[in-house]
Amino acid sequence: MPVDMGDLAYQVLLMVVSLALGAAAQGIRNAKRDREENKRELQEAIDAEHSVLQLLLYYRIKDEFHVHIGKGEPMRPAERRDLDRMYHLYHDEYGGNGGGTAMYKRLCELPIED
Repeated sequence: MPVDMGDLAYQVLLMVVSLALGAAAQGIRNAKRDREENKRELQEAIDAEHSVLQLLLYYRIKDEFHVHIGKGEPMRPAERRDLDRMYHLYHDEYGGNGGGTAMYKRLCELPIED
């Protein structure tokens, strides 16, 4: 029985297209996996940076607490504005609470000196 070259070409073409589609699908799956892994790593880095920033802001609030409550130094308007900005970042942006909030509330009770 003679081989029909048209059928053979069609079958070869079908095999090539199937292999190409399979390779493309695998490439897409790999790219998606890599993107998800990169996204996870990026989120971990962002979370770590937020933790560091929250801690630094906590220590700045603590420094202000020791200066104004511990040493009794008066608070000036510019210092109060800076404190308010620090606390907003500490609490609202980075989720700080607890000790930093308690110190901030005590500092807010102090009179502001010109």
